Amino acid sequence: MNNIGLRLDQAPPFSVPLRFFLTAPLFGIAAAVVALLAGPPILDSRWNTPLFAATHLLTLGFLTMVMIGALMQLLPVLAGSPLRRPRAVAAAVHVLLVFGTLALAASFFIPANALRYVALGALGVGLGVFLLAAGASLVRARSNPSVTAMRLALVGLAVTVLIGLLMGSDW
Repeated sequence: MNNIGLRLDQAPPFSVPLRFFLTAPLFGIAAAVVALLAGPPILDSRWNTPLFAATHLLTLGFLTMVMIGALMQLLPVLAGSPLRRPRAVAAAVHVLLVFGTLALAASFFIPANALRYVALGALGVGLGVFLLAAGASLVRARSNPSVTAMRLALVGLAVTVLIGLLMGSDW
């Protein structure tokens, strides 16, 4: 294996990405439980409440968890630009992402605008903290194809978060 250019000495503590990787499968299981409880009618319409909940449990709870955990590991190792205070950033982002995802999934079943706004607030703040921390890290990083790809991914995430917040707030 070619380790040239990797900065393994700058890797964050193992607990930083691990918390995201351990939580992600639980959201996959939660999405499967929602789908099993809803049964085959879940696929009758794309507007079904259980389908919305399962979709967001998979996209926010599983995929976003894994991608954020991976980026927290890759920024210092591949880009050579560690996050400032990685434990604090990981803890804040993880708690807000878990809470926000669960609250959003629940808001599809409990028709209370307050719950949806709490979910959007938690997700917006959590993902915003990650975007700021990762963005600051990538500004300091020396440009190479991997760093360019991470910068583009971060821009894509920022646009997606903005669209999601706007759609969720009925603005």
